[in-house]
Amino acid sequence: MTSFKQYCTIAFVVILAMGAGRMLLPSYTEYNKTRQQLHEEESNLLKQQVLTEALREKNYKLQTDSRAIERVAREKFGWSRTGEKIYDFGDKSSGTAIK
Repeated sequence: MTSFKQYCTIAFVVILAMGAGRMLLPSYTEYNKTRQQLHEEESNLLKQQVLTEALREKNYKLQTDSRAIERVAREKFGWSRTGEKIYDFGDKSSGTAIK
């Protein structure tokens, strides 16, 4: 009789554990999915913070450093000082441009 009680107790514990596992598995899966999303968002946030810092630094230099302003004017807009010759080696098919 004692072995039957032990058998029933073990069976009850196993059934209870299986039920708990079945109830917790979806929550655990959702937790892992959410954790992965959090990791991706933190990675994106870090990239955005680095980009923001670089843009702030560039903005500060453009507001305070005349050499930075001149560099942007030359590179982006092709400006030059009076009497300067500009040689453009950017595109081989177009040849050399002289201003």
